[in-house]
Amino acid sequence: VYATLQSLLDPVWMRGFLLWALGGGKFDNNLFVDLLANEPGGGYWYAFNTVSVFWMLEGYLSVTNDRELLYGMPINGESVSELLERLATNWTDPRWSSTSPAHKRLADYGGTADNFLECIPTYVHTTAALQAQNVHMLRSVARLREVEQNISAAARLRELSDHVAGAMKSQLYVAGPDGGFFGTVYPNGSLVTVRTCLDFMYVPHAISEDMPPEQRREMVAFFNRELRTPHWMRALSRSDPIAQDAETRRSDHGYTGAFSAWPALSAQSLALLAADESQGLSAAVVFLRHSAAATANGPYGQMQRLRPGDQPPFKDLLPKGTRFLANCGGAFADVMLRRLFGYLPTLGFEEPTLWRPGLSRAELAGRLKGVRLPNGSFADICADVAGVRFCRP
Repeated sequence: VYATLQSLLDPVWMRGFLLWALGGGKFDNNLFVDLLANEPGGGYWYAFNTVSVFWMLEGYLSVTNDRELLYGMPINGESVSELLERLATNWTDPRWSSTSPAHKRLADYGGTADNFLECIPTYVHTTAALQAQNVHMLRSVARLREVEQNISAAARLRELSDHVAGAMKSQLYVAGPDGGFFGTVYPNGSLVTVRTCLDFMYVPHAISEDMPPEQRREMVAFFNRELRTPHWMRALSRSDPIAQDAETRRSDHGYTGAFSAWPALSAQSLALLAADESQGLSAAVVFLRHSAAATANGPYGQMQRLRPGDQPPFKDLLPKGTRFLANCGGAFADVMLRRLFGYLPTLGFEEPTLWRPGLSRAELAGRLKGVRLPNGSFADICADVAGVRFCRP
């Protein structure tokens, strides 16, 4: 579920979905919640569940400013406000403590590949994507506590977030002209690099404003050099040490293609990492346009597999029996809303905000009509060479 998009289209359904799904069991020790039976399922834990649940709640509450759900409708004995903070601080649970004293600010989520990217066995333990999203969640809840005038709680959460952000930038990032990616620290203290798109997508979403221009340029260069293709992308670089292992040749997580939502999230990162204000969002818009070739395959499925040369990708169903249909198209609409048109309401705030309104949208130049604002009103958003602004319907 792409929360901003779904909450704009059908906030009543989104609210009901959240209440039903979150009441269905412990998503933090199971793969998923079975929505038909309203009970946990899957048999094992998925490391990104905490982030996904937080994103859904944050998206819905930011769009609707639903104070009743936030404070007055307990789920499994706790308010949604309390649940948000529990999700943001979940990494402080002793079970996630790094066994390396030098890396105590990093959460270690274990060494089982199935809890992460499944077919990428090296992407385990203190992955950068999860550390960065811990920062995002902490800062988001800190802003909410500031709105509530709980200044001491906000300061505590911000201090934690700054410690994590500093640790991951100093300990996990691989800099330099051939760098621009991250590694993960293993219990023995070694840094194991993984040239995956996951860190490229999740880290800028959380801490792009913390990054100096040089790091932004390095990360964009890595994406263009090792992940981007003429009409799609790779989830894993061919230069990664394990890229040629037979088990990595899955077209959602490996080097032969990518999960169908990930080009959209990568375009978002290109927007967030834009270091040259004069270029505006051109890199993100151009990449989105090039990836549109995949729509010739019909509705988005789980993954698209690359073909040689300049050919567009094709929808890959073998050898793993992947889904022919998936809601990945929602990711593209969600990113266009939040980054190209700048629609980015903030958790806890009634007043509408726009993301980087002064950044040129020359390649876009259009009007987004009838957008719901957190205060209950509606507005149009106009985009042009000068940036984005609210405009009269």
